[in-house]
Amino acid sequence: AQPNIEKLKERQALHELLRIGMGRAEDLRFLQKVEGKQTEVAPQSAPQLLEECELREEFRVARELELQKEIVKFNFVSCTDGTALLKLLVLEEDRMRQVRSITTSI
Repeated sequence: AQPNIEKLKERQALHELLRIGMGRAEDLRFLQKVEGKQTEVAPQSAPQLLEECELREEFRVARELELQKEIVKFNFVSCTDGTALLKLLVLEEDRMRQVRSITTSI
């Protein structure tokens, strides 16, 4: 029974990392549209929009750190290739830098 619980916790942590990444990707696409003038944002709304994106990103970064600490404990029973997780984390780090870059330049 113990390996099944560990496998479940592992999959939950990986699933949450993916959800965090999807949220980051959505914010990044939106911010890129705003930056490229493909989406209009009322001038009075821009500060609130940027603040909300920054707050979501702060939450995501903090939660990712917590999840990474949890993941270290797992044996990755459900992962056949540990490099896939590493690639995911590198991709998310790159997206995180892009979100921060855009929110500070708009």
